[in-house]
Amino acid sequence: MAIYKRLANLTGSSSENELKYFRGKLQSIITGNRVDALDEYTLAHVHWQLGEELDSQWHLDQAWKHDKDFAKIADPLAKAFFVDDTEWALKLAEKSIEASPSVYAYHETKGSILLNQSKFEEAILELTLALSPKTNNRAIHEKIAVAYQNLGDLKRSKYHEKQSKTD
Repeated sequence: MAIYKRLANLTGSSSENELKYFRGKLQSIITGNRVDALDEYTLAHVHWQLGEELDSQWHLDQAWKHDKDFAKIADPLAKAFFVDDTEWALKLAEKSIEASPSVYAYHETKGSILLNQSKFEEAILELTLALSPKTNNRAIHEKIAVAYQNLGDLKRSKYHEKQSKTD
């Protein structure tokens, strides 16, 4: 949305119609005569910023239709939006999990976002799914410990804190 406001400010207006005009122009520039997964993602994010959730979801779904492995791109994007737009980051993380539920890293991303949103019980569930028998789980155990600590469950918090130092 910020880019549209900046463009509208250059013309001396910031009306909703101006913002939609600039969105349409940018959409045609982005897609040209072709549309791929990254184009669809960009359009999804544009619609998200404008508060148009249904259009955003449609374009996000299209991104996955263009590229079944789009989660490999969406997960790092979710991490990139982790601080500035946690709702968008969560949407990307959920979509990645929907596409590839067995990928531990996607559950860690979603759990981390939920932890950041102070949704501690949900974060614990997701982070528990992220624990992998094949990788180092120290960072995940640290996050689970923080979530339990915030819920006041010090026994479980200490257990996971200990695991974070030994795993």
